[in-house]
Amino acid sequence: CRVERCPSLEYVFFIRPHVNNKVLIFYFLRTLWSSQLPRARCIWNFGTQPSSVLHFRNRSFEDLEFMHVDLCPRLTHVLPLSTTLMHGGRCLRLLETLEIVWCGDLRAVFLFTVDNDDTQSSQDQQQSTTPTTAVITFPKLKRIHLHELPLLHGICSGRVRMYAPNLESIKIRG
Repeated sequence: CRVERCPSLEYVFFIRPHVNNKVLIFYFLRTLWSSQLPRARCIWNFGTQPSSVLHFRNRSFEDLEFMHVDLCPRLTHVLPLSTTLMHGGRCLRLLETLEIVWCGDLRAVFLFTVDNDDTQSSQDQQQSTTPTTAVITFPKLKRIHLHELPLLHGICSGRVRMYAPNLESIKIRG
């Protein structure tokens, strides 16, 4: 999927939730390239559904290998995900390269929500008075290139950490 030079585009995709607010999208998508979208605030727009209510189904984004985003100055995050989806082990399991450059408002690459039906998180929160930190594994991630992202707080938002055992190179500037 390649979207380039669209000056009026506010979002790339509009996703309408299906039964139980679960969405199955892009399970065969290998490359996502978004470039020169000056008005885009998000790649995926969920309409009236807040991202904390909407959940992707287990097979969404399972074949994505390459993600490139450049010159999207108003973009605040690339993809909203849930911790339950990522603990399923298939979402973003093949992601090898993550490139994001010149996106001045980007705060997090992956905006994570902790699901209410995630029993492990609920048990951890009940047993401890301090909030728990989820660890998400990116098993094939080899390359990260982040350039001129002055507001970036992290690749994963909130109390979510990433683990990339096969990471070979990281390029960060600005």
